[in-house]
Amino acid sequence: MRKKRVISKEQLINIGKDVFSEKGYFLSKVSDIVKKAGVCQGTYYLHFESKKDILAAIIDEFHKDINRILFLDKYVFKDYKDLLIQKELSLFTYFMNNYKTTLLIFREGYGEIDFVEKLTTIHKEMTLSRKEILKYLLNGNTEKAELYGYILGGILRGAFMYSIEKRLQKEQYIPLLNGILEKFLLAVI
Repeated sequence: MRKKRVISKEQLINIGKDVFSEKGYFLSKVSDIVKKAGVCQGTYYLHFESKKDILAAIIDEFHKDINRILFLDKYVFKDYKDLLIQKELSLFTYFMNNYKTTLLIFREGYGEIDFVEKLTTIHKEMTLSRKEILKYLLNGNTEKAELYGYILGGILRGAFMYSIEKRLQKEQYIPLLNGILEKFLLAVI
């Protein structure tokens, strides 16, 4: 008699991330996840009702991590320019350390109508964080701060994609990002 393998919900989420990243969310099946996990489908359904549920768990975990970086982590900074750079470096490093999940969520998550609102919220929170800091740097000009927050988000998405395509390591992408942020701030302030 074969011994049943015990697997946690967190382990299934991590395996789901791998499978979705390899095959794409829409081409993946629950059977792909359970095969990679080495468990029967019944074990999967103890934790999740569908493939969509595992993506929801991945997005929730991602959102919690982003929210911590943006609003809960404590930063020691000399001025608001320094604070913006620190937050963006932390966020960018998180994205790079979790690039497969980041790409999965932002490329395929929007394809599931149920997740559009959640992903829009994540983007809004990133922009809000930038806007609040930029507002201090722009002497309270909320309109410009919001516009520049969106522009900075676009620039950083480009830098992220470049860093992934070029397979940059931390010692390469941190100076690149620092330079981008310094030049951006110099141009807008």
